[in-house]
Parts: sequence; C-alpha cells; structure tokens
Amino acid sequence: MVYDNANTPHVRAGENSRGQVWNIDTDSMVATLMLNQDLGVYSPSLGAAQLLTNGNFMFQSGNVKLSPGSVEVQNSEYTPDGTPVYTYQSIGPSPSYRGWRLPDFYHATLNGSSGPL
Repeated sequence: MVYDNANTPHVRAGENSRGQVWNIDTDSMVATLMLNQDLGVYSPSLGAAQLLTNGNFMFQSGNVKLSPGSVEVQNSEYTPDGTPVYTYQSIGPSPSYRGWRLPDFYHATLNGSSGPL
C-alpha cells in the first residue's frame, strides 16, 4: 500500500492524491495495481496508508491546504473494491504527519504487532 501525494512533475495539474494497493509477485517480478483510489483532495505532503483488520484500507491526506493558516486532515476508509466506508475531516492550524487506526482506545497494537501511536 502506498499514499501517492500526486506531487511529481508527471502528474497533471489539478489531480488529487491517491491511495494505491499493489500486489507484488517477487518470483515473477510482476507488480499488479489492485486499487487506485482517488481520495478527492490534494495533499502535497504528509499521508498514510493502512490495511485494517477487516480487510479494508485507510488512507490519510494530512496536509490539505484550505487557506493560509488553515489545513484539513482527511482520513478515509475504502473496501478492496474502492467503495467508500467513511471519511473523517478535521480542520485546524496544523497538518498531521501520519494517521493510524487503532482497534480501540485500550490497545496500541494491531494483529499483535506494534503500530505507530
């Protein structure tokens, strides 16, 4: 999984950031794009991608410029076929470096492995 900010020179002006899921076959050296989700906003920096325990994907756009001094952070969940489940948006003065969905407020792990807090 990757968060593609869409801020490289080959991207056309006005494109949104994307969440991508790739299947990498290291035996045959073939990469297959499984999901290429337009996130509906452009974040020139700061983003995250996470596989959730239910098989869905969460992508965070952490630096959506609204106006000088105002930034939107957007977290969105999608099913493997690209169906949106939810979008959470917050507006404030600061961007978010990375988003991470925890299973609940009491456990800081996901599937037994430590995740960012």
